[in-house]
Parts: sequence; structure tokens; C-alpha cells
Amino acid sequence: MQLLALVDVTEDALQIWFEREAVAGRHQAARTLMMFRGFMRWCAARPEHRKQIDRDAGRAPAILENLPPNTKRTDCIEAAQLPGWWQAVEHPNNRTASVYLKALVLTGARKEELAGLTWVHVDFQWRKLTIADKVGQT
Repeated sequence: MQLLALVDVTEDALQIWFEREAVAGRHQAARTLMMFRGFMRWCAARPEHRKQIDRDAGRAPAILENLPPNTKRTDCIEAAQLPGWWQAVEHPNNRTASVYLKALVLTGARKEELAGLTWVHVDFQWRKLTIADKVGQT
């Protein structure tokens, strides 16, 4: 990994970085680039950092044209589909799986977050669950 000073982050440097990272995963490289562009905007808003960056480096056509398309997710249950889905998971062979799937829908938790739930995280008095999020907080 090569470290660059802010003044050395140019369109060419970002293009080289993106092409190298995209080999491992285009979408992850694109997400990282978008976060870095946010950081550059933050720097541009601070007088003490404004002169150290090339804010337009992250907006260069050579970079933006190579980003994967930003597509909206379509893998969700529509409101009209929910009663049928609920009925289908009401009677599976595995009661644990049924409750798990319902809890995912009711809480909006990620599957790993809910799978890590233990009885310590269930408060029956206040009818509350404490669920860890993907970065280790609750």
C-alpha cells in the first residue's frame, strides 16, 4: 500500500489506485472511492485543508466512466406480498427457522445480527431486544 500526501492525490493517482483495486472487486473499489470523494469534499470545506487537495481529482471523467452502474436493489418483499410470505413461513417444518425469518422482517436486522442474539439480549419486562450492528455497536 502506498501512502500519499493530500497534495499528491491527483486524477492520475486515483485512476491507478482504482484500476488496481477493481481487480479484487469493482463494487468495493467504487464504494471506497465514493467515501474518499466525501473526505475530499470535507477537506475542501475546511480552510486549513482546502489548498492541499485537488477536489476535482475524484470527479475526473476517466474515473467516473469506469465505475460500475449504481443499481437500486430489487430483492425485497413488497407490502402486497407480505401476507402471503408471512403465511408461507408460518408453517415450515422448522419452527426455529419460522421465528427467525419473522424476526428478520419485524426488526430489520441483518441475518448475522439476529443469529448472534442470545437470551442475555432479550428483555421480557420491557419487551426489548438488544441487537449488535455490523460494526459491533448496538
